[in-house]
Amino acid sequence: MVYPSITNRISRDAIDSFLVYRLIYPGYELWHEMGIYQRNLTSFEQTPIVENKDFNRQCVNCHSFNHNDAQQAMLHVRGKDGGTLIYRHGRVEKVASKADALPNGLTYPAWHPNGKLIAFSTNEIQQFFHSAGKKTIEVADLAADLVVYDVEHHRVQTFFCSKSSHACRDISCMGSEWSTALFLSGTHAAIAFGARQHAL
Repeated sequence: MVYPSITNRISRDAIDSFLVYRLIYPGYELWHEMGIYQRNLTSFEQTPIVENKDFNRQCVNCHSFNHNDAQQAMLHVRGKDGGTLIYRHGRVEKVASKADALPNGLTYPAWHPNGKLIAFSTNEIQQFFHSAGKKTIEVADLAADLVVYDVEHHRVQTFFCSKSSHACRDISCMGSEWSTALFLSGTHAAIAFGARQHAL
């Protein structure tokens, strides 16, 4: 049997020019030299946006744009002087990532398209090491909840902040109609998490 030839055609449409990513050494041991970089996909040129040498070698990690808008972005800085940096239309605001009401700090973000709200999970993430087996490291989320940060009024609104040490709500995203936040909800004992929604 003879199969017809496959012809791949390259589109003439323009591509999204830039890709932004965190660059760090492989593994988990070394992060004293890292940064957030952008690569021009038309020339493959890489340039730094932020490098942790500018932040006393603290960890610069989770970053997110508001639906690929380069004028609206956030970045977590982890360490002694850490916090969450929010950039909107030429202005930078630093939000303390930890407070009495948020002992685990802001973690995974989800922007509202209007740029005025960011939903965050707050997580207590720990690493565990095994002495045997091929996978010697395990990452576990020991506690999680959800909050919404009001960018214009500089305040945090809690979703639940349950006092139960077994409750876990995590990994939020905005629903397609932008009036709800979708997230996982369950307990540490549960294997499968159920999805729920909360009106904004």
